[in-house]
Amino acid sequence: MFVRSTLVAALASFAVAKPQEPCRILPTDDSWPTREIWDAFNHSIDGRLIKTIPIGSPCHDPTYDEEQCNTIRENWHVPEFHLPDPSTIMNPIFLNKSCDPFDPQETPCQIGAYVPYVVNVTSIDHVIKTIHFVKKHNIRFVVKSTGHECLHGTFNRNWGIVDLDA
Repeated sequence: MFVRSTLVAALASFAVAKPQEPCRILPTDDSWPTREIWDAFNHSIDGRLIKTIPIGSPCHDPTYDEEQCNTIRENWHVPEFHLPDPSTIMNPIFLNKSCDPFDPQETPCQIGAYVPYVVNVTSIDHVIKTIHFVKKHNIRFVVKSTGHECLHGTFNRNWGIVDLDA
């Protein structure tokens, strides 16, 4: 009996003591960094911050470009087509039809499942400053390189990206 009650008490204290994973902020939250904060961060990392423009945006008003749109549509399902763009992933199914090039031209291009920002790092200092920034502002974070995260969509619109392809 003593062993069982001790075990139950120990398990209960473990469950209570287990730290909760804090929720990360979203771009729609009031606590999301302001444009000025993003600009200061960008300056601190030598201008390596990239604001996402969805790869399908030339297929939508007001940035419609028929020639670019046709190229995008022809290559949309070719994983290598997505590689040069640091904010997209090789398998567009995980973009959840965000700014889909096959939607009508007048359909608004929304960032949707794309990440809002990417840091194209070229030094350890960029990585360190980015990690400090996302921790300070409670922003979800992922590293994109050339591995599985590109193929299987392990990031989403609420994450920041560090692109290590530089």
